[in-house]
Amino acid sequence: MPLDRRDFVVHCSATIAGASLSSCRLDEGNSRTPRGDYDRLVAMHAAIPPESGGGANHYPMAADALHALAPNARLPTDWFDGVRYYDAPLSRRAPIEDAAEVLGDIERHGDWFDLFRAELRDRSWRTVVSRWAPRLAPGLSGATFHGLIRTAHAVRGLQRRDTPERRLELAAGLAYWAARFVELPVTATPHSTPDLRQSFAEIEARAGADEEPGFHQVMGPLLAYAFADPIRRAAPGVTPHRELRSLVLVTTTALLEMLVQERNRIWLLHNVTGPAAVGLLLPVVDTPTAHQLVAYAKQATVALHRAYGAPFVPESHVRRRLRPWPELTAIAVERQSIHGLKLIEALRRFAGDERSDRVARSTAEQWFEWV
Repeated sequence: MPLDRRDFVVHCSATIAGASLSSCRLDEGNSRTPRGDYDRLVAMHAAIPPESGGGANHYPMAADALHALAPNARLPTDWFDGVRYYDAPLSRRAPIEDAAEVLGDIERHGDWFDLFRAELRDRSWRTVVSRWAPRLAPGLSGATFHGLIRTAHAVRGLQRRDTPERRLELAAGLAYWAARFVELPVTATPHSTPDLRQSFAEIEARAGADEEPGFHQVMGPLLAYAFADPIRRAAPGVTPHRELRSLVLVTTTALLEMLVQERNRIWLLHNVTGPAAVGLLLPVVDTPTAHQLVAYAKQATVALHRAYGAPFVPESHVRRRLRPWPELTAIAVERQSIHGLKLIEALRRFAGDERSDRVARSTAEQWFEWV
């Protein structure tokens, strides 16, 4: 039977994986712990549409990021109240029989949710992710990475603890990814992988790209300015983890300069949180799929910067005086910004050597000066 928000919020019950749940009394006897708060929040937000006219539902993603930064932090009460912004019936037509025919059909979101909910009832969550990640990888840019990001945060939640509520959140993430699937144009001409750092820095500003679009207008220019032939090939002998770290350093370097230029900051922020989300999936997929995810992340980030970025001098605004990560993390946790939490968590996770660490902390400092 299809599951909608009424099952959770009005009747406060559902049946997943043979277990009876109650969104009113999740983790009974332990409902006041941060872990219980997380399960309660994702259960409330899973069986409702993943976006509204104003954009994607970030609360479940931000909740995972908050707990990654501060495991004992309590989730803000208004994040639970945020359900009302997305409260609507899930759109359904019929059970999905041929998935390839309905990829990218947001009107079938409820059908996708039912499909993944059923798969997660019958299989391990790792099996479901391993099965679908290579099929969904070409469309990871859809809805400006949000389906991918929500899936990735759900995976990390399940790695901490496998619960029916978290499986439901994974079903919601995968359904969003599938329903907003958009495959960027691909050319067949082979080229070697370019210097991405140089490619980003030299991308010319698109006419009109300084005007920030609404959520549902973002993908048009992204599709128009995508190119794949120099991006899809991985350098021989480079692991997906290493390749992804290099990509996130490049996109963070670009974001720092776009923050300084005050240019499309919210959308270009996703050029960091999008590929960083791929990093959360790499531990649970095989190596070919990992390479595939990183390759499509490269393609999508270049397209996003071509659509909304501008030329810059790499690392020209890296700072000398920087607060340590504990202080930066504390600011993010205190401010409770859904975008800020995801960004700071991603920056901290990918800050490795001294160079990438300084770029990451400079970006965090610049972000805090804006919001």
